[in-house]
Amino acid sequence: MTVPSAPKQASRPAIALIAAAIAALLAMSFLALAHPAFLARPAFADDAGADDALAADANQGDAFAAASMPSDRESDDPVDEAATGAVARDEEGSTIADNGDGAAAAGFSLDAAELAFANAGETHRLAAIDASGSVTWTSSSDAVATVSPEGVVTATGFGTCAITATDETGAVATCAVSASQLVYDELDRPHYLNPDGSKAVGLQKVGAAIFFFDGNGDPRTGWIDHEGVWYLFDSKTGAAAQGWRRASYNGDDPSWYLFDDEGRMLTGWQKVGSASYCLGESGRMRTGWIKDGGFWHHLSSSGAADTGWARLAWNGTMSWYLFDDEGRMRTGWQKDSGKWYLLAESGRMLKGWQKDDGSWFRLADAGGAMETGWVEDEGYWYHLRASGRMDTGWTKLSGTWYHLRDSGRMDTGWVKTGGVWYCLMPNGALPTLDGVQDGTLTKRQRAMVASCYTVPSPGGNLCSEWVDRVYRDATGTSYVYPGDACNMYWDFCNSKDPADLKVGMEVATSSHPHTWAGSIWGHIGIYIGNGRVMDNVGYIRTVDLGSWVWWYGQTHAVYWGWDENDDLSK
Repeated sequence: MTVPSAPKQASRPAIALIAAAIAALLAMSFLALAHPAFLARPAFADDAGADDALAADANQGDAFAAASMPSDRESDDPVDEAATGAVARDEEGSTIADNGDGAAAAGFSLDAAELAFANAGETHRLAAIDASGSVTWTSSSDAVATVSPEGVVTATGFGTCAITATDETGAVATCAVSASQLVYDELDRPHYLNPDGSKAVGLQKVGAAIFFFDGNGDPRTGWIDHEGVWYLFDSKTGAAAQGWRRASYNGDDPSWYLFDDEGRMLTGWQKVGSASYCLGESGRMRTGWIKDGGFWHHLSSSGAADTGWARLAWNGTMSWYLFDDEGRMRTGWQKDSGKWYLLAESGRMLKGWQKDDGSWFRLADAGGAMETGWVEDEGYWYHLRASGRMDTGWTKLSGTWYHLRDSGRMDTGWVKTGGVWYCLMPNGALPTLDGVQDGTLTKRQRAMVASCYTVPSPGGNLCSEWVDRVYRDATGTSYVYPGDACNMYWDFCNSKDPADLKVGMEVATSSHPHTWAGSIWGHIGIYIGNGRVMDNVGYIRTVDLGSWVWWYGQTHAVYWGWDENDDLSK
């Protein structure tokens, strides 16, 4: 049996869509009549009276740019939704179309059921999901928004409308559009119209720009405290300042202020690019020396906090100062690029000789870096350890002994320390005689050493006389040697090998250049062990062996042997 088909009827969704479009057109006509003075135009003109951007600081290279409005886009350009002001709500936007014979055709949907535009010129690209074949796009009111063949919706005014997509099967999907618009009156003042044509009030964000409208929808300009936050609105464009802006407050001298992307005035420490700035509680940019959180900072004329080394004035005196990456002034010992520097409590870099923690340090006159090793100052030599501390007293360096005074100055020539005389070479090195072995002393050797300490000086230029008296006192002999030091040298001293030197031996030279008598008769002393020689130079003294041999052996070699050839070691 054949069942007759049902009579064809217009689809209900289509009828509803047509009705909505007619209503939107009527509403737009009414609103246009209600606001004949409002002429749509681009949101902002450049502020011809605005101050120039803050010049870049020579050390930081930062530049500050004033805010600007986004430019219009062509309707058929690809659109990045995140870069536009359109707000898409993720609600179902699909419809079901009648296939003409009473059966429902397969439907599709759009990626957004609603769009809200903040201003004319904003765009959003709609996407049809599960549509069959190509899609045809239409707008119920081009005065509110247009749509391109690719589905790019562009706001053109304020109001509401519907965007309809129809695929090849006749199925349709819709997206409701509401649009606000920034317009300007005959006085060139901005007003912000809601989709219903009413004027917006309060703080409003239009694209990237911020405006503030009073209860009548008229723009506010100048400084405004809104909910405890300060804003600065341009007297011409009405837009809030963003970034750096030079302005006055209550007639005071112009200062620099910093505003965020929402137009809010910032205070305290703020990072802009790689530089840090300090803004007072009033928002004014600070410069010069400031103390914050227990640390000193220095802000350049551009406001950027100094970091690293900076040569600055303090109480009229120019000095070098060091700041960390946060701009905090450093004091005390600081290491920079592998070198140590000493900074006073005031932060000033110190130079020259400085005493710290009980030790002396030398800081280079050129650059202030801590010095180490040997340094010369005003013709004298000083030695500084790897830690920079100045050495004093006996110091052994690379196997050589040096004597440094309490002032750190290196000694040369004759020096008496610990009751012993030392003769230091012109380069400060202590001469040594290696290979001497004292061994175990006999009773006669000990007696010889004891007599050296008890026999007094017979007078000047009588070195051999004193040696003979010591020998007779130690051995008990009454024989008096008739010769001088030169005679003893030739008669008794027959070796210069350190291994042959024994305690109690005579140590002599036939001639030396240091005195007139010495050049004729030479000089003689007695080795008492432990690297020491005792002799008579008008008084009895104890001399370092290496020093004695070096000093008296500069023209004629020093030899040693037993007085009267009497071996006391046996």
